[in-house]
Amino acid sequence: MKPIRHYQLVLALGCATALCAFPEGGATAAEVEGVRVWRSPERTRIVFDLDGTVVHHLIRLDEIGQLLIDLEDSSLAPAFPEAPGPNFGDGPVTGLRVVEAPRGNLRFAVELAAPVAPSGFVLPPIAQYGDRLVIDLYDIVVEPPAAAEDMAPTPAPEAIAPAPLPGETPPAPPRDVIVAISAGHGGEDPGAVVGRDYEKDINLAVSRYLFERLADSEGFQPLMIREGDYAVALRRRPDIAREHRADLFVSIHADAYRASTASGMTIYALSGDRADRENAARVARKENTVDLIAGVDADLRLGDFDDDLALALVSVHMGWSMEQSRIAGEHILRAAGEVTKLRRDRVQQASLAVLISPDIPSILVETGYMTNPAELAKLTTPGFQRRLADALAVGILSYFDERAPEGTLVAWRKANPGQNADQYLGPANEVDRLAAELMESAPR
Repeated sequence: MKPIRHYQLVLALGCATALCAFPEGGATAAEVEGVRVWRSPERTRIVFDLDGTVVHHLIRLDEIGQLLIDLEDSSLAPAFPEAPGPNFGDGPVTGLRVVEAPRGNLRFAVELAAPVAPSGFVLPPIAQYGDRLVIDLYDIVVEPPAAAEDMAPTPAPEAIAPAPLPGETPPAPPRDVIVAISAGHGGEDPGAVVGRDYEKDINLAVSRYLFERLADSEGFQPLMIREGDYAVALRRRPDIAREHRADLFVSIHADAYRASTASGMTIYALSGDRADRENAARVARKENTVDLIAGVDADLRLGDFDDDLALALVSVHMGWSMEQSRIAGEHILRAAGEVTKLRRDRVQQASLAVLISPDIPSILVETGYMTNPAELAKLTTPGFQRRLADALAVGILSYFDERAPEGTLVAWRKANPGQNADQYLGPANEVDRLAAELMESAPR
C-alpha cells in the first residue's frame, strides 16, 4: 500500500483536523480580486479580497516548508494583478504564488522559511471592504538548547549593599515611568477613511511623535503597542501594557461624524457600567486563567480568593484606575487646549474595550475630526501632529509630576529636590520647558 503523505491525510480527514474553516450557510463560487499582506511582531496576516463567500482548506506541508490554501469553486478575477509582490517583512513567509489545484479549486502556495501555526476565518462585507478570507500565520518560537554555561551552578549571591548612612546621597530609584502608547486601528483595519486619508496613519504618526518626546524626557520610558501598519486585537493592547507594567495607557485615535462641522479633541475614560461588567467577567474566569492584579509587593492572583473577595479586589483597583484616568485626562486636556480646539473640556466616559485594564490608568484620545475638512488638513500635517504630540507629552509629564509612582526616578527627584541638579533635569522643569516650547510653537 502506498503510504499516505501528511498533506493527503489532512485532506482525507477534512474538518476533523481543525485546519478547515467554513462560513455559515452555503457557499457560492467566488473570484479573488486581490491579496494584501501585513506583518506584525507575532504573525503574518494574508487577506484575500473576494466578491463572495468561499469554503477554504489549509494544508500543511511542513516537510517542504509550504502551506497550501485551497478555495473551493473559486478563480482569479480578470483584474487580479499578475505580480502582487506583497512585502512579507522579516517573518517566516518568503513567498506566495498560485499553483495547480484540483478541478474547480484555486490554490495558493505559501513559501515558509520556518514553521508557523495557521488559522483562517472569513469576514463579511463592511464599509469599503467586500468578503474577505483572512489567514493568520503565527510564528512558532523554538527555544535554543541551553548552552553549557547556562547549565552551570548558580553562583552564591553577592552581599547586599548596606543602606546609606545619614547624610549620604541615596541611590537613584531603579525604574522609569512606563507610558504605553496605542496607535488605534492598523493593518487591514483603517479606521475612519476620508478620501485617501486613513485614520490608522494619523494615529501612528501622532503616536510616534509622542514616543519621541517621552523618550527624550529623563525618567520616562515609552512603549509602542503598535510600531507599524498591522493590526493588534483590542483586548490584546491592554494586555501588552500590563506585561510591561505600564504606569499609563494612552490610545490615540481620530474621530469621524456625519456632520462636517464637528471638530475638536475629546478624551475618554472607561464608564462605570462597563467597569462593572469587566469586573464580574474577570471574577467569572478567575479559576481558568492566571488573572493578575498588581499588588503592593507582588501580583495578586484572583484564583487564590473566593468570588466575593476577588470582586472586591478588582473593584477597588478598577475604581482607582478610573479615577487616575480622569485626572490624567484633565492634565492632557489643559495642555492640548494650547494647540487645538477642545470639543469637551472634561474627560468623557465610554464603554471602550481598550480601556478595561483594572490596574493601569487608561485614556483614549480622539485628536480631532477627519470629517471636518479644516481639521483633517491639520491632522495630516506633520507639523501639527508634532505640536499635538508635544501637548500630550506636557499633559502626561504634568500628571506624573503631581502623582509620580513610588519607586520611580520621577518620584525620587520630587522627594529629593536639588540633589544632582547638575546632572538631572527635574520633572517640574521638564514640564515647564515643554510647555514653553509648546506656547512658542502654537499658532497666534
